[in-house]
Amino acid sequence: RPHAILSVSLRGRRYVLDSLSNTALDEDLVKYYVPVYSVNEKWRWAHIPRDFLNVQTAQGGKADD
Repeated sequence: RPHAILSVSLRGRRYVLDSLSNTALDEDLVKYYVPVYSVNEKWRWAHIPRDFLNVQTAQGGKADD
């Protein structure tokens, strides 16, 4: 189900704060989310799922088209 997470860097380690939980987790323990978009103070990114790229390549298209 869609929700928000926040990734925080602190003393050389990264932690994830999840809007569905009250616990901050070490980033290495968080394997269940698929990013849709990311933002920081200067930039924003839209993520393209790997499955989409695999389908495009299998259909004869280029992954970077």
